Amino acid sequence: MCPLCFQSAPTWKEPILNYFRFRLANAKLEGTNNTLKRRSFGCPNLEKFDRRISVECQQPAWYLEAIIR
Repeated sequence: MCPLCFQSAPTWKEPILNYFRFRLANAKLEGTNNTLKRRSFGCPNLEKFDRRISVECQQPAWYLEAIIR
C-alpha cells in the first residue's frame, strides 16, 4: 500500500467502522444527486430547476398508497 494510505487511515477509521456496524451509506442520496445534475444540466432558470428537483424527488404512487392504508 502507499504511504499516503497509512497516513489517512486513522482519519477515516471511525466512519469506516460505523459503516460495518450499522450498514448505512449515502449511496441513494448520491445517486439522486447525480441524476439531478445530469437531467438539469443547462436549466435556464432557477424556477425550472426547482421544478425538476420536485419531480425527481417525489415518492412513487405505490409507496404513498402503502402508507395511507
